Amino acid sequence: MNNNYKNMFPKMLYIILPVLLFILPNNSYAFNLSDYFIYQNDVGSWTLHDRNTLDAGLIGSNNEVKIHDDNLTRGVMGGSDLTLHDDNTVNGDATFNGSVTLNSGNTVTGTTSSGGVPNTFTPIALPTPTVFVSGGANVTTGGALAPGSYGDLTQGGTLTLDLISGDYYFDSIDLNNGNTINIDLTGGPVNIYITGDFDIHDSNNFVLTGGSASDIYMELYGKWSAHNDNTWYGIVYAPNEFIKFHDRNEIYGAFYSGEYVDIHNDNGLHFVSSEPPAGAVPEPLSLALMSFGLLGGSFLRKIK
Repeated sequence: MNNNYKNMFPKMLYIILPVLLFILPNNSYAFNLSDYFIYQNDVGSWTLHDRNTLDAGLIGSNNEVKIHDDNLTRGVMGGSDLTLHDDNTVNGDATFNGSVTLNSGNTVTGTTSSGGVPNTFTPIALPTPTVFVSGGANVTTGGALAPGSYGDLTQGGTLTLDLISGDYYFDSIDLNNGNTINIDLTGGPVNIYITGDFDIHDSNNFVLTGGSASDIYMELYGKWSAHNDNTWYGIVYAPNEFIKFHDRNEIYGAFYSGEYVDIHNDNGLHFVSSEPPAGAVPEPLSLALMSFGLLGGSFLRKIK
């Protein structure tokens, strides 16, 4: 090769590579669904009201996220806009492809990305819903309940119900005030499938033996709602409806909604992943750039 070309090529790389680094799209972070405490996949908004605390896990939405006052969260990510009202702390990144509005007294310990700059959020598709049916005798009293298919589970209040490892199918679950649901996980996980709604009122307590929240899975075609002062354990997937917490609940698990999410006030939110979370991965164009550099280096070696 002509010596002039041999001398020119390395100089061209010094010029071209910085330009490519500048003009190529910004970092894009793709996480697994199991990295999120709550993920919402709908055109509606994800709303966190006042004085809620999330100890781990991410908040994610394919659309808009609104966080009101005095909340403590981990990383927050969305495909549209973020509004942080007053005195919130985000211990992590706030990554949004739309606008980011920060009112007074907010702290974001990581990087704040607005309009996908410097980081871009990659939306996640929720899994295909499970196909199942329910039906059978209604459950209106306490005591031991074997795995199987049932009609409506309705507990009037101050009753104790005992569940064991296995699969349960219900038309709906509606718990009034002050019930205790004991879940024995020593024989394996408990899966609960509901063709209708799940609605617990006030001061219901779920008690686990021999396992953790990651061993309980609930999928329902209807809405999921917890009123006040309840304790809940489990991974919840509501592909067609909303998820709502009212006030002063202690929630252990993770939640995935095909509609909007609405969390009211003073809830303790404790993330439990159903599988080991995966970290951020490089954007494909970043990998292409690395490959370009390696190929360029290989070519330089050949022309020496």
